[in-house]
This record gives sequence, structure tokens and C-alpha cells, in this order.
Amino acid sequence: MLAVLLGVGSVVALNEYKKSDRQETTALSPAYKEKDKLMKKSDLIVTGFVPEQYTEVEVELPDEKGLYEISRVYEVKVAESAKNNSNHALKKDEMIELYVPVGLKQKKSGKFLPLVEEEKIKLEAGEYLLFLKSTHSDLYGKEIYQLTTPNHIYKKNGEKYENIGSSLVPVIEARELSIE
Repeated sequence: MLAVLLGVGSVVALNEYKKSDRQETTALSPAYKEKDKLMKKSDLIVTGFVPEQYTEVEVELPDEKGLYEISRVYEVKVAESAKNNSNHALKKDEMIELYVPVGLKQKKSGKFLPLVEEEKIKLEAGEYLLFLKSTHSDLYGKEIYQLTTPNHIYKKNGEKYENIGSSLVPVIEARELSIE
């Protein structure tokens, strides 16, 4: 079952990767050349403060005994929201959990398969512009927030947000999103 899921996911991701026309992206993740398409594909667009600390969680995949998804969970303090199509109305200074899947681990052998490159998803403490997906996770048994794609993670630098995930849409200014 896992092989089928990974195979289908790889084909979809490969098609998105080919469309991106870039080699500086995480190959198995969507990559957008245009800010508008990224915004459309995201359920939430928020600015917020991400701490350097995170909690690492392991959750066993259903029907795959001994295979675990490893995620980092960051407690993000919301500053502003430019878009919110989730089931939860976000308020300023509210804390949300950001789940960042980093790999799969075979419990018995201890082997680890990274889902993305470490440098692509390492979030340092600071203010970020985050493009998020809101989804009910059967693995966690609740609604969770995840990055729309690790290819579009924007860290604040002065009056603009710079993409630390890839070279696509390298800079976004707050005024472009009605976030001041």
C-alpha cells in the first residue's frame, strides 16, 4: 500500500516539478512560479513568529506496521492573516501548531527516509510569511496546519519576506498581501 501511495505521489510531484522549470526546488513537492497560484493553492496565509524549538513526533502509518511518519511541530504565534479558508478563525497572538513532515522511519531497523532536504525545511527563530494547508489528519486525529509546499517558506528580512525554500518567487512584500 505504501509503495502505491509513494508511486502515485511521486508521479504527481514529478509533474509539478517539471512544470516548475527549476532545479533549485524540492523535487517531490509542488513549486510555483507565480505568487497568485501559490496563494490560490493555500488555505491560510499568515505572518507569524516561529520559535527555533520544535517537538518531534512519530506517528505509525495505518496498515504499515512499524513504519512511522516523523514530523516537527512548531508553535507559531500568529501576527496577521491575509487568507483563511480553514474551519478556525485565527486571532492575533493566537498559537497554532505547524506540522512539518521530515521523513519516514522503520521502527525495527531504525532506517530513516527523508521526505525533504534538511536545509529546505529548517526553520530558525524569526518572523515568517507562511502559506499553509489546513486538513483533518487521520494520523493525528485532528485538524492540522502544514506548509503548502517546502519550496515556498518566507522569512522576514527588513520590509520584505525572502524565500528560504527555493529560488521561485524569491521575494514577497507585505503590502502585496494586504498585510502591513
